[in-house]
Amino acid sequence: MSKYCCNQTISDFFQTFQFEDLFEKRNTPVAHVVGFWDYKSFITAAAVHQLLGFGTTGGFDMQMKEVAAFLGHVGAKSSCGPEAWGLCYNKEMSPSKDYCDDYYKFDYPCAPGADYYGRGAIPIYWRPCN
Repeated sequence: MSKYCCNQTISDFFQTFQFEDLFEKRNTPVAHVVGFWDYKSFITAAAVHQLLGFGTTGGFDMQMKEVAAFLGHVGAKSSCGPEAWGLCYNKEMSPSKDYCDDYYKFDYPCAPGADYYGRGAIPIYWRPCN
C-alpha cells in the first residue's frame, strides 16, 4: 500500500488479462526472450515502487495514466515491431554502439573499462548536463 493515496495497488486496476491482451505476442516465436516477461513479475517489481508513489498518486485516473505511460514506454523500447509489439527483448540489440561521445570526453568522460548501452526496457540515456 502506498502512503501517498487511496490504499490501492496497481493490481487493483491493472489485471492479468489486461497485461496478456497488451503484450499478447511476448511469448510467440518472434519474441527473443520467450517466458522472460510476465504479469506476476511486473506486479512484484511495481510493488517496490508503489511505496514511493508509482501508480498510487493523484487519484484513479492519474494512476491509470501513469501505469499506461510506463507500459507504453516499456512496450515501445522492447518491441519487435508491428508483428510483435512490446516485451520482445530484454537488452539492447546493438550493444557494440559507442555511447561515449568524443566531443564531451573531457567534460563528461566515460569510465575506463565500462560499457554504455541500453539496459532493456528502461534504457539509460546519456545526455550531458549544461
